[in-house]
Amino acid sequence: MIFQLEELTDFKNKVEKLKLIVTTVPQGDGWLGLATNGALTFSLALPNQTALDMFNAELDNIDEELVQKTVVEPFASKGDNHFRGTGVEGVAPYGGVADIDLEVAYNVCRYNGIEILNGDYGDEVVLRILDDANGTYSGTPNQVLDVFGINWKMKKELIQILPYEATLYKGMVICVQYKNNTNADKTIYVNHYLHEVL
Repeated sequence: MIFQLEELTDFKNKVEKLKLIVTTVPQGDGWLGLATNGALTFSLALPNQTALDMFNAELDNIDEELVQKTVVEPFASKGDNHFRGTGVEGVAPYGGVADIDLEVAYNVCRYNGIEILNGDYGDEVVLRILDDANGTYSGTPNQVLDVFGINWKMKKELIQILPYEATLYKGMVICVQYKNNTNADKTIYVNHYLHEVL
C-alpha cells in the first residue's frame, strides 16, 4: 500500500521512525520520492529540481545507519541474469484474446523476460510494460512504458522463452496479451524471470 504525503518533514519523520529505504524515480517533469520497508510505502511529489535538491539535503542529515538511500535511474533496459521467478496463468477463449498480467510487487527488480507454456503454433502475443494505475512513473495512469513483443508468433514447441532485460519498479504491470487463434479455449501459463529484488 502506498501513502501519499504532502510535506517533506512528514516524509523524513517516517523514514527515521520506520528505518525505510529511500528511492527517487523520474515522474513527468519532476521526481517522486519513495520510502519503503517492503510492507509500507510512502511517496512525496518532487515537482522540480529545487524540490529534489531540498529532498536530498534533508535526507543527507539522517544517520546513514537508519536509511539506505538510492537513486533510481529512468526506466530503461538493463542486463544481468541471476534467476528468481514467479508464474501466472489465464484462459484465452477460442478465437479471442486474454490479458495475463503481473503487477510488480517489489520496490525495484531486474527482469529477464518470460516463458510461455501451452501455447499453440500460430497464436500471437503482445508484450508490454505499463505504468501503475496512478501514473507514478510517467504521469499518466496505465501508460504503456515499453513494448517488447508485437504480434509475436508462437512456435510449435509447448514452451517458448521470450528474452527482455529491464529494471522494473513497484506497481508497474507486465502485460501479456495472448491471442488464441485455435478453435478451443486454452489455459496459458506464463513464467516471469525476476531477480535482484528490493
